[in-house]
Amino acid sequence: MLPRWTSAAAAAAAVAALATTLTVVGGAPPGCRGGPTLTCHLRPTSGHTVRGVVTLSPSPYGCGALLTAHITGLAPASVHGWHIHEAGDVSAADGSATGGHYNPRGGPHGLPGSAAPLHGGDLGNLPPADGRGVAVVRSSAAPHVVPARVVGRGLIVHAARDDGGQPTGNAGARLAQCVLGVAAEAEAPAAPPPYGEETYWRGGGGAGGGPRGCLPRGATGATRLVARRAV
Repeated sequence: MLPRWTSAAAAAAAVAALATTLTVVGGAPPGCRGGPTLTCHLRPTSGHTVRGVVTLSPSPYGCGALLTAHITGLAPASVHGWHIHEAGDVSAADGSATGGHYNPRGGPHGLPGSAAPLHGGDLGNLPPADGRGVAVVRSSAAPHVVPARVVGRGLIVHAARDDGGQPTGNAGARLAQCVLGVAAEAEAPAAPPPYGEETYWRGGGGAGGGPRGCLPRGATGATRLVARRAV
């Protein structure tokens, strides 16, 4: 039986308390919702040709961010790890001035969708580049990435696949770098032609797969779902 509240204020307080409890149980970091839309214009590091645009928008699912990306200059069929790094310093030709992965909790490295904990900047891998060397992310949910906390930090595309190993995924050299900044209101998220991939993670909960309650409705288990469609 549902409780009867003595007043609207009491009901509101109870709902707020329940929401707080669910947030703690699900592993969502405090203040994980909302924030600005960020954009990042990738430029190649020395000796490479990788360029692109990345956008992080507050997730409509509650916590974290939705990512879009359109990245060129990759080898056909190649897969590359990408991460948010500590510093927004792109002065070094090899990308080293961005420092290590953004990892405010000092935890181990992981891959999104796994049961393992994640760095705050762990984005996993880009989808395989097509025959033209283009990797496209249409919409990828990252419940553990809070836009307001990564403003001004660096983003790196690496030379190799992130295998989830310690301490940083063995993703190799840095092919491109950029700084995450607040997008102008007129700047829409990247709409990469000719197709995109909509990606989200089902389940996982907590520190590994993102907080419960911050994934699409009906999401269960620990499965990576990708829908490829024309745009």
